[in-house]
Amino acid sequence: MHKPMILAFMAILALTFPEAAQKDMSLLTVLGGLAEFEEKLIKARTGKERERAKARGIRMGRKPKLIPHQQREAIARRKRGEALTETARSYNVSRSTISRLPLTEATYG
Repeated sequence: MHKPMILAFMAILALTFPEAAQKDMSLLTVLGGLAEFEEKLIKARTGKERERAKARGIRMGRKPKLIPHQQREAIARRKRGEALTETARSYNVSRSTISRLPLTEATYG
């Protein structure tokens, strides 16, 4: 649970049950601390695994919509002055996908 959510819950609890609020707030504080600790453990563990995967050459993130050959063709078409929309339609991608391609020969693939 995120801190703002915990604080909001604690405020509602204090207004609803003032006599039990102290005990329950203490419990929520402890639970919030445990949740933060667990979150840090998860981030550390997944961070290490990401680094191992990258070291093995595994790429992270979304796959490109265009294969390297298509990227090179689209870049050449842009350099010739062809409209972005026309190029995008021919590859069945959005205009933004074509506009984000670098005008050099570097590819994302």
